[in-house]
Amino acid sequence: MTQHVFLVSVPPEKIHIYDDNRLDKSVLLGPYNEGATVNLLCVVRGGRPKPKVIWYLENTVIDDSYEVRPDGFVHNHLTFPNVGRQHLHARLICQASNTNIVPPMTKAAVLDVNRKCISSVQKISLLNMVASSCVEEVVVQRFAHILVLNNLPDITHK
Repeated sequence: MTQHVFLVSVPPEKIHIYDDNRLDKSVLLGPYNEGATVNLLCVVRGGRPKPKVIWYLENTVIDDSYEVRPDGFVHNHLTFPNVGRQHLHARLICQASNTNIVPPMTKAAVLDVNRKCISSVQKISLLNMVASSCVEEVVVQRFAHILVLNNLPDITHK
């Protein structure tokens, strides 16, 4: 008598990305200020065998640690420190995979990063002020202040 063993593989059902406030962040993350730490949780439901859950920054693996919870969900908590302007519009991708037969399931979110606020400046130009997304306090030396004021374009409406 011949016995046949069938192994059934079931792909993951759903991926969710949550931020610190437990808000679903499936499209846009942030905005975060330069230097901030981004904390995200990728939660995957379903799948047999349980999937591996991996975080990517674009195409680079940045976290492959995950935990299979007693409730059957698989979690991967990402701590991404010191986010910078180079991460503006970068994609953080959570990938769940449990077999080579079916392509992995992915969910991506795009990082929005604010420029660091200027707290004190020795020399400043109008262009730098406009390019900065926030200015808390600008300390300008008298000479630099005169240069900026003398070179302002006429923007009055006529």
